[in-house]
Amino acid sequence: MSSIMGILYYYSGKIIDNDNGIIYHEGSTKLYSLRLNSSFDKFKNLMCQGIGWNLVEFYVDITWRMLGVGHLTRYVGVPITSNMCFNAIDRLITVNRLQILELYLSRKPEVGNS
Repeated sequence: MSSIMGILYYYSGKIIDNDNGIIYHEGSTKLYSLRLNSSFDKFKNLMCQGIGWNLVEFYVDITWRMLGVGHLTRYVGVPITSNMCFNAIDRLITVNRLQILELYLSRKPEVGNS
């Protein structure tokens, strides 16, 4: 079972993960609806196509910003790196009936690309 989720993502800026959670400087935001499915690679491809990033040229990190357990004011970053992690997040979203998924994307050149 997959969810339709509003995706709010931040990219091209500087992401700082500190004691108070994630701070984001510069960059852009975009909000649209996307059906979550069981493939992290497909999800990452759709996200990167939406902002014009070529996955052949860049390695892309995706981090989910979520409230910390027991802390209603502190956000933590949860890296999304694999199908297992993506599926666990999909289950959390479905169980908790979340409507917005806030993601942070950063990129660096693939090895061998300049």
